[in-house]
Amino acid sequence: MIDPDEITRLYDRHASELMAFIFAHVKSRETAEDLLHDTFINLMRFSRERTIDYSNLRALLYKIARNLSIDHLRRENRRNPHAGFANTREGTPDNTAERLEMDETEREIDRILESADALSRAVFLMRRESGMTYAEIASSMDISERTAKRKMRKMLNLLSEELKKAGIMLFFLAALARIFCDIVVF
Repeated sequence: MIDPDEITRLYDRHASELMAFIFAHVKSRETAEDLLHDTFINLMRFSRERTIDYSNLRALLYKIARNLSIDHLRRENRRNPHAGFANTREGTPDNTAERLEMDETEREIDRILESADALSRAVFLMRRESGMTYAEIASSMDISERTAKRKMRKMLNLLSEELKKAGIMLFFLAALARIFCDIVVF
């Protein structure tokens, strides 16, 4: 389990970037502050059940923050369905069937990410969740930029193969490829 002093150090190191990340999703400072707090509470709970891989900790924090943000947006959509979940995230489809398909795709992506090696998963999440450049990812993880790109390519190939097996529509694979189009050039 992570001790309180370590949580304080982690909070000091990551809070500002996580706050910006969460705020970009929920568009409310007060809500973002609550979700930031919940992120570190969830990290402590997670550490009670599993050993924390410190080489992948930042990616874990982003994943927790992302999941909390999505859960919050879903709750808000249930409370106020006329506000439109589609407007809360860029690129989210407008109709309910497409939203459900997108939710299924995201759940499948999360399952696939759990099965990937820690370094590939961390590179993917840092790029996807925080929009970090490959140079920034390489620097923060103490790897080469080329390695970061190779790990991203490996993760995208795994996602492509597994999503095809799961019968996920090619539309979503194309959308995923567009998100990471800069990976094509090595």
